[in-house]
Amino acid sequence: MDDVILCPFIQKYITELKQHPREYSYSGVCDSNPDDCSTSSPSPRLGDRFTLHAPYCKTYLRWEIIFNKHFPHLPPDLVLDCGSTGTAGSMWFDVTKCRTLQTWERQQGSFAALLEEVLQQFRAYQEELVCSYPNERLHYEYNTVCGIKGVEFFMKSEEAEQRVRLMIPLTVDFSAVFSMLLGQSWAGEQCHFFVEFGVRDGTRDSSSTMYIVHSEIHWPTLLVPFAWLVDYKYPVFALSGGNCLIQFIPELESCINTVISNKLGRYCRRKELCETLVALFGHPLEYDAHQYTSISFLFNMELAFLVHVTMGENMTNYPAEAPLVQLSSVSAADVTSGKAVPIRCRLQKFDYEPSMSAVEVCTHIRNKLLEVQVEFADICEAYMNKAVK
Repeated sequence: MDDVILCPFIQKYITELKQHPREYSYSGVCDSNPDDCSTSSPSPRLGDRFTLHAPYCKTYLRWEIIFNKHFPHLPPDLVLDCGSTGTAGSMWFDVTKCRTLQTWERQQGSFAALLEEVLQQFRAYQEELVCSYPNERLHYEYNTVCGIKGVEFFMKSEEAEQRVRLMIPLTVDFSAVFSMLLGQSWAGEQCHFFVEFGVRDGTRDSSSTMYIVHSEIHWPTLLVPFAWLVDYKYPVFALSGGNCLIQFIPELESCINTVISNKLGRYCRRKELCETLVALFGHPLEYDAHQYTSISFLFNMELAFLVHVTMGENMTNYPAEAPLVQLSSVSAADVTSGKAVPIRCRLQKFDYEPSMSAVEVCTHIRNKLLEVQVEFADICEAYMNKAVK
């Protein structure tokens, strides 16, 4: 779209799209011929129409939005497509039931409201397809979750069976995450449980007529850089053993809330410890500014050496366990293996309790360093003397 300048009144609608929580996207400006909306046509472009990609149930619905540059007060024409189903909009969209089109006004929020009405009709059409398909287990799962606000269904045909997708919003509190990690207020972005079923025609409640193709948790886009926060082996949904979605969803929500709360709590403790170490020892040589799992300092005492403090969950389960503190030589090296490598020594048995404050932990680390610095200098000197011989 960089080579086309959209009309000013359309730019306003594009701004609405960028701010919408559904994360609409747009591309491929249509040309001036309403009967040919391809971007390859050589006819003059007016910048009054574009292709909209509406996210729905982990797929995208491709809609052509056609305004009229010469009559900007008129509502847009819509060329609707159902994405991978290939079903034309005329099959499911009833313009007479679209209140926003019938009472179109060029005002803030009107375009977003129009898109939501179109999506509501598409969602209702998909639910009709699910309800009309002869599979009792599918009907049972649908009836138990259809009342959940924001749930989405999507049905598509394969060669020998139907595929039914469900996207179920999960009740998870991300307010602390957005505040602490992103420095902004939580606007209500949610994660979703996505599951795709393969279903066959069957009137009996049998697992042979319905199975799980794929399932996953879909996280808010803003949390993608913080994958470590939600990285966990969550419960897996299965159709066997009397399991059903309406029982599984609360279990999954509880697990996610617990995992995020625990990991965020450990993150805060690690961050506090790093900040306290900096206040006590001065500017660090390097540190993990993303998860606060490690930090290193250069010390000049009896001997110059590095101190590495590790709090990463793969190394030590801080604060349940003490942080790992390791000394590393700067000028001396261990050459016994034929290669010169720094001399390393782990700081052992300094006072630690999980209930200690960050200041207490750092003070005990400092006291232990003062206690062992002479011993570490002697070890380094012994290695250097051995290298000379």
